[in-house]
Amino acid sequence: MNVRKICWQDVEKEGMGKDKARKVLHTENMTIARVYLDKGSSVPEHKHENEQISWVMRGSIEVRINDRAFVLNRDESLVIPPEVPHFVLALEESEVVDSFSPPRKDWQAGQDSYLRT
Repeated sequence: MNVRKICWQDVEKEGMGKDKARKVLHTENMTIARVYLDKGSSVPEHKHENEQISWVMRGSIEVRINDRAFVLNRDESLVIPPEVPHFVLALEESEVVDSFSPPRKDWQAGQDSYLRT
């Protein structure tokens, strides 16, 4: 049993370009990230093998999937199934908690350049 207590203040904040940053925890079965977005920043359309739940802690974002736009405000979440292409736009300065299962092996391997544009 690998029980760990985590203090988010101790997790290193990683810059991803000039308008976004994240703090990430990887476990055996999932990845969780706190993502910080400046107003107007975006994450280009992408997809991954992971199921994702995005939970807006502060601010407002728009998630575009196919021809649908989902606006998420504080305390709202969106479940994104595996392999579904999606695009994110920060409508306000925002903090979003993203949970992924299985873990984001691409992030662990440094194969996440699409986030840094």
